[in-house]
Amino acid sequence: MLSVDALITLGVILLLLLALIRELLRPDFLFMGALAVLLLAGVLTPSDAFSGFSNQAVFTVGALFVIAAGIQKTRALQFADQFIFDEKSSPRLVMIKMMGTTAAMSGFLNNTPIVAMLMPQVQDWAERTGNASSRLLIPLSYAAISGGIITLIGTSTNLIVSGMLEERGMPPLGFFELTWIGLPAAIIIFIYFATIGYSTLPDRSKVKNRIAGLADKENERDSIKSGESSNNSNSDSDSASNKNTFSGDAYQFDLMLPPGSPWHRTTVDKAGLRALEDVFLLHVRRNKQIIGPVGPDFQLEEYDVLTFAGDFKSVDKLAERKGLERSVPQLEDDKELKDLPVFEAVVAPSSPLVGNTLKGFGFRERYRGVVVGIQRKGEVIRGALGHIKIRAGDLLLVEAKEGFGDQWNSAKDEFYVVNRKGQRDLPADEKAPIALITLAAVIVPAAFGLIPIVTTAFAGAIIMVLTGCVKRSHLFSSLNLPILIVIAAAIGLGRAMDSSGLAEAGAGAMLNLTSGMGLIAFVIAVYVTTNILTEVITNNAAAVLMVPLGLSAAATLGIDPHLIAVTVAVAASASFLTPIGYQTNLMVMSAGGYRFTDYFKAGLPVTFIFLITTVIVVSIKFM
Repeated sequence: MLSVDALITLGVILLLLLALIRELLRPDFLFMGALAVLLLAGVLTPSDAFSGFSNQAVFTVGALFVIAAGIQKTRALQFADQFIFDEKSSPRLVMIKMMGTTAAMSGFLNNTPIVAMLMPQVQDWAERTGNASSRLLIPLSYAAISGGIITLIGTSTNLIVSGMLEERGMPPLGFFELTWIGLPAAIIIFIYFATIGYSTLPDRSKVKNRIAGLADKENERDSIKSGESSNNSNSDSDSASNKNTFSGDAYQFDLMLPPGSPWHRTTVDKAGLRALEDVFLLHVRRNKQIIGPVGPDFQLEEYDVLTFAGDFKSVDKLAERKGLERSVPQLEDDKELKDLPVFEAVVAPSSPLVGNTLKGFGFRERYRGVVVGIQRKGEVIRGALGHIKIRAGDLLLVEAKEGFGDQWNSAKDEFYVVNRKGQRDLPADEKAPIALITLAAVIVPAAFGLIPIVTTAFAGAIIMVLTGCVKRSHLFSSLNLPILIVIAAAIGLGRAMDSSGLAEAGAGAMLNLTSGMGLIAFVIAVYVTTNILTEVITNNAAAVLMVPLGLSAAATLGIDPHLIAVTVAVAASASFLTPIGYQTNLMVMSAGGYRFTDYFKAGLPVTFIFLITTVIVVSIKFM
């Protein structure tokens, strides 16, 4: 018979599961609400309820988020792009290289930014080579998930399970304890997708090509007309170099193809600068000549200045993805001033700027700012930004120090209005070596058991901030507080399951269901239950609910608690059947044009691979 506290805890958990499935609120709000109910009902003491907020797992996960942000911000892993996405490689070879590299990186870094980094590269490669990105993006997500199961720090779920063991006075998971399952399973999955599994992946290229073709025809009719003689040898019919036509009501930016660029002597089409979502390639400036409209077969060269139309965030993302550099100078040579705020300024008719060029007038010296983009209503501007004659009403996008808006907003004879637009988030490539050395310094001592992972991760996060790999202004956004709150609150929920006796009762029920079938049947039951929970709620929540239950059963059976901990950790992360079970699955859904059923078809064999591998390994290692 369940106690009153156990019944209350069970009711709260069932309501929490229902709310998570129906997505009534954000998970962090729901978990904190559940914790508050248990606290008010007297099921938990304040020290038990908030024990998760002092748990080492929370600090470790938060520190690793900061380290991952530093790696992403410095583009320290960009070297992987050229290795993976070779145009001479077949789709299956690219898939193997992509999955192997992704899994290796995901074993030591948060896999979400890794997928975010590689997803555009997959799409670019598929477009350049005429292959379907839909046959690569699900494997990308699955490789990231598989890689996260290889090491202790691969996912927050592993660290939560390890932290819950420590909290109960048991030895934590070893750094490579999950490797015995994660590595062989990942290798089998790579082989599966490179062979028979490739045919289970959908080909959405026909639909996308049909849409792109319609867009090209539309662009051919509405391409930009030039009043000057064009130096472009491409015909007007090739001018459809982008998916969307340009109305003239967007900023124009100049970006340069730097020396050593992989796009040197590559066509616009193969460089992936055609059919862009939010950015339009207007023309190219080469040796003081303006070439445009630019067709898909136009060949790019080093030092070409490419003029794009779009908003500054979209252009900055394109520049980061393609390795393009700004052609306008920085405000100062100090590299620490990379992330200056950006302001919009409308030129007044009485402004001395009118009729002058930015360079000739000395805009940078007079206003202590750099114009990085210009918008002129309904008109395409041709030429370098610094040599364009300014007109009244031109909208300038100015990169300047704080205080620019306050100083010039009151000068109505210069500018009608000055508004802060935001901040350019430019990569800090020069700090990539620091980021990689820091990552190695975090991993190596922890891997050999010399220093606890929480210590190395915390020190690594501080180094990332102090060295500028992560800007102080970006620190809190990189921490991903909602996930940390879920982890901390979920640990408190696990305490309630233990103290109320619900975990013991649930373990007894599961043991009764598998009685007479042997220990392997019980392991399978734990794995399947955890895996179902992770597909309908979240991986962290599934782990927190199943660890207390599994450990209680392990105590009854007299088996190694690590058998249960490893099984739960793997099952909670191995989400392959739905797009909603794991964040990376959801990330690639729209980009690949996937349907819900695509995940089930591709993921069911992968789920069985992990289940079978887990059962075999824990049987050999722990039984």
